[in-house]
Amino acid sequence: MEARFINVAVAVKDINDAIKVYNDILGVKLEGKVNVSPLGYKTAILRGSGFEFELTAPTPGERVISRFLGDCALDTEPPIC
Repeated sequence: MEARFINVAVAVKDINDAIKVYNDILGVKLEGKVNVSPLGYKTAILRGSGFEFELTAPTPGERVISRFLGDCALDTEPPIC
């Protein structure tokens, strides 16, 4: 039986910058982007060859993702949380 990830989410500070970085590194393509304003975040689905994952970025005033990102090693490219 083949193992597969169902959903992997990566928290990022800026969704547009992250889309470009992950495209450059992994060659992924943007499937779609949604602003989920009532919950305070933006999300983008990226698809590569045989895999896909989600980028999640806070909107102004959002606290959960922003607090998580405060613990990131921002000196790496891309930042590691």
